[in-house]
Amino acid sequence: DANEIQTDSCLNNCAAARCGDGQVRAGQETCDDGDRLQTNACLNNCTAARCGDGHIHAGQEACDDGDQDQTDACLNSCVAARCGDSVVRTDLAIGAAGYEDCDDGNNNEDDGCINCRSGYGNGRDGDLVLANGRTVNTIHAAASGSSGSRNIDLTSVTGTFTVGQQILLHQTQASSGAVGQFEFVRIQGIAGARLSLDRALTHSYSVAGTARAQALVVMEYDSLDIRNGGAMTAPAWDGTKGGILAVLVRGPATLQNGGSISMDHRGFRGRNHSCRYRCGQGYRGESQLGNPGTGNSAYGNGGGGGGAGQDNACGGGGGHSASGGNGSNGNMCGSCRQGCPIPGGSGGGAVADNMISIALFGGSGGEGGADEDGGNPGRGGNGGGIIIIHAGSLTVAGTVQTNGQNGSAGNQGACGGNGCGMGGGGGGAGGAVRLNTAGSTALGTNRVRVGGGGGGVATCGNSQRGGTGAVGRIGVKAANISGSSQPAYTRINQ
Repeated sequence: DANEIQTDSCLNNCAAARCGDGQVRAGQETCDDGDRLQTNACLNNCTAARCGDGHIHAGQEACDDGDQDQTDACLNSCVAARCGDSVVRTDLAIGAAGYEDCDDGNNNEDDGCINCRSGYGNGRDGDLVLANGRTVNTIHAAASGSSGSRNIDLTSVTGTFTVGQQILLHQTQASSGAVGQFEFVRIQGIAGARLSLDRALTHSYSVAGTARAQALVVMEYDSLDIRNGGAMTAPAWDGTKGGILAVLVRGPATLQNGGSISMDHRGFRGRNHSCRYRCGQGYRGESQLGNPGTGNSAYGNGGGGGGAGQDNACGGGGGHSASGGNGSNGNMCGSCRQGCPIPGGSGGGAVADNMISIALFGGSGGEGGADEDGGNPGRGGNGGGIIIIHAGSLTVAGTVQTNGQNGSAGNQGACGGNGCGMGGGGGGAGGAVRLNTAGSTALGTNRVRVGGGGGGVATCGNSQRGGTGAVGRIGVKAANISGSSQPAYTRINQ
């Protein structure tokens, strides 16, 4: 072509230009490195290498499968798929190496996806098939720590805390300030009675004065199958710790017909005077504020005690999602009466636990009032405790329940008592249930229950009774929810 241009159709050696001749032909080729390598910056078709061309550019790409499928072994960015990349891989069979059923791109154990597997916890307690009774969460202690700290201090320890355990922290009582807050953390180190944690605390926990906070080791199962005759529970609240059942399950949790998880009557405690107790007010019920003395007024969600005197003043019911029922007034206005009519105990107040970061026991019922000639008044019923189940999925054909206890009837003839007129105790309120699954939750029909207990009767007939305990709360978070609960559950988003 009688020119010295190397980038046209005829090279300076009078050979026709072609891809692979080492000369970039203007307007026809984007590159031409003169070799036959497909793994460098210029492909054999004289186009520049790029992610998605189906060839792995050495030193630049980890993979290149030439497609736009983000869910296989090679992402569209030419980076090899891995657990934690926020993309769920779908090209592998269940059980194959690298299989993922979730990938949320974080290491948060509380969100239902950990190590690219749906569910909760690390499964350290294995698969549990339960056909008899079992008490769980028996390693527990009083606990204190400050928001933002990575340490907690333990007292009143039962059992052995070890590195790697998941624990639940809960502020069970506080006469002022925040109460009912909870969170999950994992133990990273132990120095005496101090635990170091895998993350900073979101909330503060105090045992100062009358405040009560606790730490309990959470069960972590691969799967949970509670069969007919299987009954799971946890220690009752003892004034320092207990009252909470907490289970994490990586896979499915199933309660078959006849299987149960129960924290009935294991929350705030009712109480009564021993024989003989006469002409006195009943104890107010224990509550989220603490454990008070006698009096007619409610104390937080604990019911008030019945008034003093002849006859039949009864305790108020514990509160939770609503106020408890008031106890019946005394109807005789006889000797040593506090007033006329003798006042019954007020129902415990409603509390606003959201089942996301705050959960509370059911309030206990107030004791009945004491008359002038009997043995002792009826005891207030205990409130229900707390149940927390986080699982891959949940099927309830048995029961999950944390009901309040009935108040007791007045006791007239004990220890030399006579006549009639001892007041009945108020019923305890239902507790709290939190169900959180990465997949589906099948509740059955009213198999999850948090009912309040009934009031005990005064000893002069059945017309005067303690107040009824309020129903508790149920919160459910799941991808799909079917069935019903009693009372109706609230759908929560965390």
